[in-house]
Amino acid sequence: TLLAALQASDRVSQDSLGGPYQMSGGDEAPVVCFQFRMSHFSCKAYLACGTQDEGSQHLKFQTIFEDNRRTLGEEQRYYVANEWNSTKRYTRLKCGSGGAGRSSVFTLEYDVLCPAEMP
Repeated sequence: TLLAALQASDRVSQDSLGGPYQMSGGDEAPVVCFQFRMSHFSCKAYLACGTQDEGSQHLKFQTIFEDNRRTLGEEQRYYVANEWNSTKRYTRLKCGSGGAGRSSVFTLEYDVLCPAEMP
């Protein structure tokens, strides 16, 4: 399970591991979230299960980090994100503002679609 994998990882700070937290309700496909730290980065792992007919699972890892370089303007932030996205597979780097122009906030996401049966 995802929880067992996070607990077994030597990169995950075990005292920071929280979850699973139920993120969906009602008739929606179940989504659970785990929160943890890797190095000094706060991370989340989302696991969405497909319908019973599909049997697939969608796993998304997400970390948010801040770049404190004040000289990095909006155009440069978007350039960094676009350059990353054009050269890296399976990941997506998004950029946003840290507020008041002080810093840049980047969100790095890694998506995996797990089929119902693994070969």
